[in-house]
Amino acid sequence: MKEIGEELRLAREEHGVSIEEAAQDLNLRVSQIENIESGNLKVFKDVFYLKCFIRNYAKYLGLDDEKIIDEFNEFFFEETSKIPIKEIEKASIQKQKKERQENKIASPYTIDDKPKSKTIPIIIGIIIALLFFYIYMKYDGDTRFVVTTLNIDIDLGFFYGVFILLLLVGFSNAVNLTDGLDGLSGGLSLISFIAFLLISLFIGQEDIGIFCAILVGTLFGFLMFNAYPAKVFMGDTGSLALGAVFATIAILTRRELTLFIVCFPFVFETASSIIQIGYYKLTKKRVFLNSPIHHHFEKLGFQEPDIVKAFYLFGIIFSLLGIFFAVWI
Repeated sequence: MKEIGEELRLAREEHGVSIEEAAQDLNLRVSQIENIESGNLKVFKDVFYLKCFIRNYAKYLGLDDEKIIDEFNEFFFEETSKIPIKEIEKASIQKQKKERQENKIASPYTIDDKPKSKTIPIIIGIIIALLFFYIYMKYDGDTRFVVTTLNIDIDLGFFYGVFILLLLVGFSNAVNLTDGLDGLSGGLSLISFIAFLLISLFIGQEDIGIFCAILVGTLFGFLMFNAYPAKVFMGDTGSLALGAVFATIAILTRRELTLFIVCFPFVFETASSIIQIGYYKLTKKRVFLNSPIHHHFEKLGFQEPDIVKAFYLFGIIFSLLGIFFAVWI
């Protein structure tokens, strides 16, 4: 572990960053960084959070965080009498959960580092969708699904509420799944909101266009700190909300089908996870090395910034197609 600490210390000194500056940027204590660099791990009571410290510190210094974590896992594997690291992490998470339930400690990290409940976000999504449907019916009441290009005009009636539910919950989770690399979800959201900004202005809904412009400016500021190496992370709070906003804008502009084109990178990420899980349950084999698909490219050896840039280009192409489809076709 001292070798890892020495590598981190040399990288910090090479960048001309003091321990105090690094601690302030990473929202850590000076003593925590000093202990990491000196290899003094006894002060860290939890291996899971120790890994989070080391990973974030390595990213901050521009190092290969996966390589650093692999070295850490190898070291810890030897130091724990051949106990697999995943078992240690599992036990560590369970311990943290128990302590939080007993109100003994407060987690120093975001909700992304805690065990996630799969049902609570869905229940919250259903409640929000029902509320949205009530407000929508009160002030608009148009339950038709219209796609002029394809000559589709169907009055869904009550089932339009189910349709709204599926859009809100589906796209909330789609953006959440995409939030796995520095700047990926934020950058793709920025591109998609620019597309909806232009669509809203072209079809005469300036109020929604102004709302999209506000979100574009907000995401520009966020990406200043979320781009690789990230100092600030989006987490569930941001990604779930952004996905719901995409669905809301599409419903209010009556461009529900356009949503799937403009936000196709999010759809693609979600589809990769569905395919991976479904295929594995059926065959016990995997289609991708990891899912969502951006992790598959990581396993293939592509660097994180390169994957993000490729997805940005992917997002720009489909946003342009979405604008063309929504306005001129």
